[in-house]
Amino acid sequence: MKKSLLGLSVALLFSGAAFAKSPSWDLVELSYVKAEIDDTDLEPDGFGLSGSVLVTENIFLMADYNALSDDISGIDLDLDTISAGVGYRYGVSPTTDLFASISYEYADASALGISESDNGYSLAVGARSMLTDAFELGGSISYVDIEEDDTTFTIEGRYYFTDNFAAGVSYGVAEDADLYTVSLRYAF
Repeated sequence: MKKSLLGLSVALLFSGAAFAKSPSWDLVELSYVKAEIDDTDLEPDGFGLSGSVLVTENIFLMADYNALSDDISGIDLDLDTISAGVGYRYGVSPTTDLFASISYEYADASALGISESDNGYSLAVGARSMLTDAFELGGSISYVDIEEDDTTFTIEGRYYFTDNFAAGVSYGVAEDADLYTVSLRYAF
């Protein structure tokens, strides 16, 4: 009897995900974002607002807006990006989803009253998993083509204080930049 209880306790400890919920795709998120551009003194930071919503069991819509700025030798540099797209999620287990998405991308950079903008697209694949009811881990690879192409690898973690509210961090690395994010999420 003691061996059975001990074995069950160990099994429950190492299979906490068995009681976890699936990742939420109905959400809105507010973020502090900081970028470090390689081989420059540029480190723009600012805020981001993003969200997604499931429109069927597997298809979701998503949108993202970032407003970053930096001051270099008294010159203000502003960078705004907008992304809107559609994705598909596939539940590989009750707690883990694989996903793929395609998005329209828009970027606008301005300094000294001069503004340059361009648009393009992005493709992404990744995974999100609720390791426990309170902790989510995710990762993705995205290809972005706006004037030039770039590939970004991102890893993120999120802690849910309640079923609806979470705080998270993420780190993304691209060919010429690193991106750090701290966020607050409301899942509905």
